[in-house]
Amino acid sequence: MKFRHAVASLSVLLGLSVSIAASARDVHVPGDFATIQGAIDASPSGSEIRVGPGRYVENLVILNKAITIKSSHGSSRTILDGGSKSTTVWAQGTGKERVVVAGFKITNGFNSFANDPSPTPGTGGGVRVELVRATIEDNVITGNVGCIGAGVFSQEASIEVRRNLISGNRQDQSCGGSNGGGIYMNGSTRKDSVIADNVVEFHKIEGYGGGVGINGVRGVTISGNTIHHNLAFDYGGGILVNGSSADIVRNVIVDNATVSPFSTTGGGVALLAIDRWNDISLSENLIQGNTSDSAPGAWLLAYYDKAIRADSNWILGRGPAALVRCDAGEARQEQCDLERRRAGN
Repeated sequence: MKFRHAVASLSVLLGLSVSIAASARDVHVPGDFATIQGAIDASPSGSEIRVGPGRYVENLVILNKAITIKSSHGSSRTILDGGSKSTTVWAQGTGKERVVVAGFKITNGFNSFANDPSPTPGTGGGVRVELVRATIEDNVITGNVGCIGAGVFSQEASIEVRRNLISGNRQDQSCGGSNGGGIYMNGSTRKDSVIADNVVEFHKIEGYGGGVGINGVRGVTISGNTIHHNLAFDYGGGILVNGSSADIVRNVIVDNATVSPFSTTGGGVALLAIDRWNDISLSENLIQGNTSDSAPGAWLLAYYDKAIRADSNWILGRGPAALVRCDAGEARQEQCDLERRRAGN
């Protein structure tokens, strides 16, 4: 009886072990699956997909599932190619799922307003994440086409964008005056997003936020990035923060521009604190050689007292316009002027 009881107990334990193993696993492409999408579809939530070297012409879709997708040999040897059909990597969840995409060259994504096959037309040519906790790291994101966030786009997501080269993504002719070249974050009540240690370069857009655009986000840290040679039509050639809270610290923001034939402002940085909850800090950044008709270094627009704090920045350049422009709404003008002086002008 004791022996049979022990065997029964062992069977229960083994069954539990099998159940746990089935709940998450490591899989390999092309070892276990010929395609990455096949591995995503077959793998339970919590799995890690290891991708070997090669070019994978796929439009990856991750729905309501926590998945880690990593290359085994890095971005120089592992290419995710969207085939100019749709967004290269698209993840959507309920707000709880964690999605990691690491170590790829992500290219040839296409998502314009006229792109009928896409459920989310126009947003995110290379990467789009919505209602997930996403980590996008150690990738090269280049040669993608999208209207809003041609390189990386997030919607109501907590996102970490770390150590990527985000270069030369562009807008389709059908996009009109859309926003966000390299990275565009739109709307999030979370306060833990991060854009850190990336290179964001060579984007040209017809809207606002040539390199990085932040809109309606409760909290994001932008630190340690090099943001250069990005162009926006009206303002925010390097970085645009609009109606959001952000800490912008220790970035190199150089040689960005606004290029409208009409009056432009904020060639390097445009910070627009337009809602009462907005809290923006600009500190210890090098902002140099940016161009626009007005405030080629930084444009600070604060509707409320102490909504923008600027300190210990190096803002350098030449031209007839003052490097920093500060406008106040309901905020006291003297507070706005103080921030302008602290910003370096």
